[in-house]
Amino acid sequence: MSSAGNKPLTVEDVDKLSGIQQALKLAGQYQISVPGQHVTLDEVKLIIKSFLAGGQKRTKKPPPITDMDTITAALKEDKINRTSIKNLYTRASTYISKLPKPFQNNLEQMFPHYERNIKTYTEELQSGQCVLLIAGEMGSGKSSLVNLLLGKQLMPTSELRCTAAIVEISYGPSPEILAHYRDDSSGKSKKPLLIKPVSPEKLDIFLNKLEYLVTNRDEDTDESPFEKVQLRWPLEMLEGGVTIVDSPGVGDSKGLPQILSDYMERAFGFVYVIDSTTSIHKHRQTDKSNFVHTSDKLGQLLLKAIEANDGFDHSTTLFVCNHWDKVPPADAERVKDSLTDRLSMILPGVNKSQLYSISVKQSSLDVEYGQVRQEHQRLIEGIRRFLPQTMRGKLRIYYRYLSSIMKRSLYSLRISFNMHKEKMEEMRKNYSNIESRISSLQKNSKEKLDKMRHEVRRASFDAGTQALEYLDSMHLRTKLCRWADLDCPKRERSWQNVMKNANIAIAERVSNEINTWEKENSFVNSVEAEIVKRFKEQFELFDDQLQEVQGALHSGDDMRNFVMATRNDVPQKKQMKQPQKSRNLGDSFLSIGAAVTSSFNLDAKDPKVKKLFKEKYDSHPAKTMEEATLIYLSMMGEAAIASAMGKFFDRFIKGIDRVGSMVPQLMKADQELLESLTEELKSGTQKLSEFPALSRTCSDIQGNLDMFYVQRLITTDFTADQIIPGEILGSGSFARVYKATLKLKAGNEQVAIKEPTNKLTTDDVTDVLLEDAMLRDLKHNNIVNYYGLYRKGPESDMRLIFTMEYCPYTLKGKCIDIENSPSTLGKPCAANGSN
Repeated sequence: MSSAGNKPLTVEDVDKLSGIQQALKLAGQYQISVPGQHVTLDEVKLIIKSFLAGGQKRTKKPPPITDMDTITAALKEDKINRTSIKNLYTRASTYISKLPKPFQNNLEQMFPHYERNIKTYTEELQSGQCVLLIAGEMGSGKSSLVNLLLGKQLMPTSELRCTAAIVEISYGPSPEILAHYRDDSSGKSKKPLLIKPVSPEKLDIFLNKLEYLVTNRDEDTDESPFEKVQLRWPLEMLEGGVTIVDSPGVGDSKGLPQILSDYMERAFGFVYVIDSTTSIHKHRQTDKSNFVHTSDKLGQLLLKAIEANDGFDHSTTLFVCNHWDKVPPADAERVKDSLTDRLSMILPGVNKSQLYSISVKQSSLDVEYGQVRQEHQRLIEGIRRFLPQTMRGKLRIYYRYLSSIMKRSLYSLRISFNMHKEKMEEMRKNYSNIESRISSLQKNSKEKLDKMRHEVRRASFDAGTQALEYLDSMHLRTKLCRWADLDCPKRERSWQNVMKNANIAIAERVSNEINTWEKENSFVNSVEAEIVKRFKEQFELFDDQLQEVQGALHSGDDMRNFVMATRNDVPQKKQMKQPQKSRNLGDSFLSIGAAVTSSFNLDAKDPKVKKLFKEKYDSHPAKTMEEATLIYLSMMGEAAIASAMGKFFDRFIKGIDRVGSMVPQLMKADQELLESLTEELKSGTQKLSEFPALSRTCSDIQGNLDMFYVQRLITTDFTADQIIPGEILGSGSFARVYKATLKLKAGNEQVAIKEPTNKLTTDDVTDVLLEDAMLRDLKHNNIVNYYGLYRKGPESDMRLIFTMEYCPYTLKGKCIDIENSPSTLGKPCAANGSN
């Protein structure tokens, strides 16, 4: 498309336009009409792009999410999966109802309110609702993002009146609003307010009413009078059961964190909208308070989700970095790296692929003119991949809960069956022995727990000592004290504010160095590994039966999940926000550097500090920062650092206490079970023939549950296309072992793979998963490393392939088939003829 004397006009040419007059001139050259007098540069550029696309009409066009193939397939798969696991819940409920009362009581003790929970989960599985929660700081653009995803301007986006109430947007055959009032001070409920459009032509009035309901606030409380507002609309993307929840800004309401945490417990996915301009300020070292405040609120929200769901799957979270058009292209990657680093402090495991940069405003304008920005397309494709993943993540919660109950039940049945096979006299003797063993274990457990606590405290002291030695090194001190003017806080009228910002900058610099030291030495990881090792030893004291207890304790997961229980994933607090309370932050820190620096602040009352920032900073900021750094470091004495380290390592002691507190509970449960079974034996109410049938039913449900997990939910370590099988190394009755090549991003690696001879069945899948869990826990220099597993074959002929370290030699080859081997002990040596 061109005019006389002009080269063909392209979209790239339009993007290069930098001024409104330049854009209007270009539009005139190509005879493109621009309506109105007060238009912006972006609007003119969109009009020209629309002209290039084949038409000048400003028409709403649906976003690419209307390609529903992927989402429809995900919803269909989720419906099938829900039905499968719901049927297993139903079978389990029927099975449990037939258990003798003592077994039901034992389950109640181990899983309080388990019957109610099973019923609730069954109803949730039946509903088919997929909740996607949108949250973020006030003004970050949550409602605008919702409108962009829906392809329709439904939610109000006024900068003057922000969202005040939770809004659930779901499918309905026609537009409808149902506003649920909060209970009044007397606890009385008010009938929900129902609003429907008078006619299709009156939708604008209908949406105006929605805006009022969503943004209205009580004059006295500054809170919305509504607990939630439900909006139903005939949108294709919502038809399969997707519900999008638009929320007020995090921190905008006193009761909002609890409300959002309730939604996070139900939500399949979580989208958090970030104002990218906050990170720009952070990147330029001019304003750090905003992002830390955001991190604090996000951390509190995620902590609620962790508590509600027994952990939090970071892969079910997306972060949308809005206002990306305000980020200079030269800073884009560094800003994204900075955001990723800070988010990973709140939610370990987050990676850059979960961050989606976009200008929601610009993308919405482009959609109006029939254009789809690359960043918009990328976000939509990300959500398409994200939804199936979140659905499977939610189903894993249902799986773990039911699996824990069934394992405990099977454990109880097996004990009961073995006990009933013995004679009464033998039973009494065994009862006495077991009771004595339980008492002994309780005593030993306390001693071991005390020893573990002592070792953590000693590790805390060692960490403080080593950190102090590291900070005292001349090289590091020189590095910490080296400041350039560009690195220094900006000058302000108030020298106190300058000092506060300087304190933040120094603390962060010191914190980063301590974190670097910790990362190189893996001090915290070593403590975590030692705790896990000690607990494994403690469980081994419980006889072989406690292998089942271990599975129940950790919801079917392996022992590595214990570490997550001790981390308390909450955000780092800003040290200068409340200096008087910094000593009580305890385990709210995730990084060891933040824990150390939280206890140290420059004192405005110190004459030397006051003189530095009041008289010297304006003329010599770098020199002032150097001297202030030395003052800051001088405060970091051995006792002060030891105290800060103690608060950081207290989280591990609390984790020890939490898991250790369950040991007496387990002992009590077993003891009560034994006592109850003895009474049942005396009365003759239990029949030996009952137990095999119940055990078979329980094993079958567990087998089907594990098979469902392996076929639909498991996240494998590798995929089959990463493995290139080679020569066979050996074979047995149950499996063959091959030499293979594992393709990794860092390069290929030689491995050994163990492939079962027969396909996976419901009879052996539970044992295979148990073997996988045990191999993951088995770490020793003299034991072959286990790398993980992958699936091979369709569901009807599936095998789980174990991937291990490849060893080119055998013990026989190393110890026997060599000259002067240990096997020749006592015989003449070939080398020197001596004995």
